[in-house]
Amino acid sequence: MRLCQKIEFDTGADILTTSKVDFFTGAGTLTCSKWVLAGAPTWAVDVKRAQRTFKVFVAIYFDGEDSAPTLFEYDDIASLYFLEELYAEGETPLGKVSSNQLVLGLKNLDGEFSPINAGSAYYGKLLPNLLVKAYLGLELTSGDYEWVKLGEFRTSNWDAPASSLECELVCYDFLYNILNMPMPHIPCQENKTKKEMIEFLLRAAGKTADEIDISSDLDYAMPLGWFVAGEIRDGLAKLAEGSSANIFGDRNGIIKAVSNYATEEASHTWQDTDMIYNAEMPQEYPKAYSQVKVKYHIPEIQAVSSLAKVENYEVPASGITLTDLTFGSPTAFVSEVRLTGASDVTLGAISVGSWGITIEFENSGADETVTIEVFGHTIETTEASYTATDVTMQGKIGDVVLEVDNYLIQSRVDAQAYAEDLLPIVADPSAYVRIDGRGDPSILPTNTINLRNPTQKIDNLDVIPIRQEYNYDGALSCNTIAIKKSAKAGV
Repeated sequence: MRLCQKIEFDTGADILTTSKVDFFTGAGTLTCSKWVLAGAPTWAVDVKRAQRTFKVFVAIYFDGEDSAPTLFEYDDIASLYFLEELYAEGETPLGKVSSNQLVLGLKNLDGEFSPINAGSAYYGKLLPNLLVKAYLGLELTSGDYEWVKLGEFRTSNWDAPASSLECELVCYDFLYNILNMPMPHIPCQENKTKKEMIEFLLRAAGKTADEIDISSDLDYAMPLGWFVAGEIRDGLAKLAEGSSANIFGDRNGIIKAVSNYATEEASHTWQDTDMIYNAEMPQEYPKAYSQVKVKYHIPEIQAVSSLAKVENYEVPASGITLTDLTFGSPTAFVSEVRLTGASDVTLGAISVGSWGITIEFENSGADETVTIEVFGHTIETTEASYTATDVTMQGKIGDVVLEVDNYLIQSRVDAQAYAEDLLPIVADPSAYVRIDGRGDPSILPTNTINLRNPTQKIDNLDVIPIRQEYNYDGALSCNTIAIKKSAKAGV
């Protein structure tokens, strides 16, 4: 490992190429002399060679993101596990927002990663939430290496047992911390698109416009949009489900939202003679559905009513903030905060959300006891549903119904489109393919792969990877779960 004063990367690309001798310079600067797009001819050919050599390097920012990172080269890293997925596993492809994971096995022969080793350069620095950037490099026939960026992560747990010669470092991508943040107060939104709702929540979580990329496929409006209480994970899950979208973090620190039904032409080919060890397309009838029933909720703003009331509330002379006073139902907007029994107490800053309010009180006199009552307009919905049926599957398994109930689906037209788009996926008992392969880390979750595995009766089949688990211990392998492109609605 070594300290690097500067890392020069073009983060808009996916793969970089540089020679072995130029990779680390004596001046401590890592210079990447050339970037090429993922799947470029040199990589695409050499990743399929019978004998492949991969190397890994990782930059960890122990002293802050504006300071020099410490670089861990392939000689410092015994193993690497990398999980990249569009969504977490579940019975449907909707609403399961997930974050990517990186697990490093750092060599710990001298105990330098022991938290009690006061003589270590890392003593007191093995902390959570440190920035980590990871790369995998493939040796080309020319002897140069092309490097794939795996992503930007944050440290979570350092585990260096005294009985082991390795330290296990668990990291999650930047989306992990966002998902675990409490839901901020966000007012109800009128006539906003699903795209705007997703962006609004991510901006409230601290992301900039440059860090958000939402597909125009999600640019359709709904009458009223509000967020659930809880964590941002819960809000994004409802938005993902209600929008038929996948929300995920890419390898360059951008949060993306794409339609679950977006597809592209195959950009990679895997054969049983070069990339596939084993491929299976199991018939999973117990997981199949013959019908999709989608409830939709037609919202209506109600007349003004009392939303919350607190009696005998003590406001000290120094003032106080009443945090997260909750409402019993979603609220379109607050019309009044009424304060009774107050002489010197006045209202300060107020933060209003769909499910609650935070109120700051100022007091120019002595301690006072007051009553606070909040008035506003709640939202009530009229519910109905639409059911789509696959007659062929119904004849095989009977009426097996998948129910979707999401308040962001607010019209019969939207419910019908939702049900009919989702049905081809959940009614196909062989919608998913499991692949044990050699692995190609240039492949991104939105890419399409053409599988040619005639020995296992999977030939000329286009699939889209939704979950890839890479394992590196000097050699690279990958377990992939992919969905058939043909299972996507309208394909």
